[in-house]
Amino acid sequence: PSLVTVNQRKLILFGGGDGFCYAFDAEPAPAANGTSKVLKTVWRCDCNPPEYRERNGQKLPYNKNSEGPAEINSTPAFFNNRVYVTIGQDTRHGPGPGCLTCIDAAGGAVIWRYKDINRSFSTPSVFNDLVVVADVRGTIHCLNADTGKVYWTHETKGPNTMSSTLVA
Repeated sequence: PSLVTVNQRKLILFGGGDGFCYAFDAEPAPAANGTSKVLKTVWRCDCNPPEYRERNGQKLPYNKNSEGPAEINSTPAFFNNRVYVTIGQDTRHGPGPGCLTCIDAAGGAVIWRYKDINRSFSTPSVFNDLVVVADVRGTIHCLNADTGKVYWTHETKGPNTMSSTLVA
């Protein structure tokens, strides 16, 4: 999880194993039982495009084939009131489609998606108008942070990339 401030409100961002990115109010609220406190969900965003979850009216099973839905294995990155997050699956499930999603941090709406990426464990690096992310196949992707337009990709020709990028 990460703590961010959006419109003077503190939120906790969390990438879930169900493929949803969550924003929780950082101020705990009393639970229904009155004896404990809970974090209230402000918004949640499905980072799996609809076609990753269902095809021809049939739900795609998780972990049963390389094209099913994926989870979030990285930390959502926050920059300029936007959240950037990737999805992936355990590499033992083989290669498969990934996605980098840009989310409006105030309300949880998808701003853009980039699907020309393999599964990823990479926390996106965001600097100025750039978002840089690696996929498990070893390709580095650089996109415009506002529009999702691809600036460049680079094939590292190395083994699986299990780490995040760093922009300095």
